[in-house]
Amino acid sequence: MEPVYLRALKYAAIFTIIIGGLYVANEEVKPRLFPKRFAAVIDDGFYRSGRIHPDILPGILQDHSIDTIVALTYPVDGHPWQMEEARIANELDIDIVRFPLGGNGTGDPESYVGALSRIHRELEDGKKLLLHCAAGTQRTGGVTFMYRTLVLGQDPELAYQEMQKFDFSTHDNPNLLPFLWEITPTVMAHLKQQGIGLSEVPDEYNTFFKKHLAI
Repeated sequence: MEPVYLRALKYAAIFTIIIGGLYVANEEVKPRLFPKRFAAVIDDGFYRSGRIHPDILPGILQDHSIDTIVALTYPVDGHPWQMEEARIANELDIDIVRFPLGGNGTGDPESYVGALSRIHRELEDGKKLLLHCAAGTQRTGGVTFMYRTLVLGQDPELAYQEMQKFDFSTHDNPNLLPFLWEITPTVMAHLKQQGIGLSEVPDEYNTFFKKHLAI
């Protein structure tokens, strides 16, 4: 009969192999098959995602006729994915513009203003664009939320549900919603100067934040 400790070691080894296999599948295989958190914000015009693996990026950009990539990550010298994205975009004659934010979606309000303004102008000119950060959850979620609510005037609760659909959680990131509320007057003022979006903050927008921030 096999000793108990040998059986325990065997099961531990099998468990480790399974976990390792799942990790490799999720981190190495899946990104090469499916673009991370990719979806249309506006059908056939405005798309959002996380960072897309270079193996499938050319196909995604060509299939959706992307003209401009709006990136929300900081430029990092020598970053392999950023270098590949730049090379692929150059080969396909696609512009990359960058409005960097911190990983939790906070940072310089001007990055929100810049991203929202660029998105509006691209769409107004009939161009198609891809908005992305690294994960496609915090930074992309914040900019998309503001675009839907302050530019298009859509229901904040529905915009928030979209954030949650792409894995946003106030438990994991308690900073983003308070930050969006804090920068709203600044963002609105800048957009208004450019003739973009709503003329004033809707009551339902204020109600949304008062509910979710308990203010």
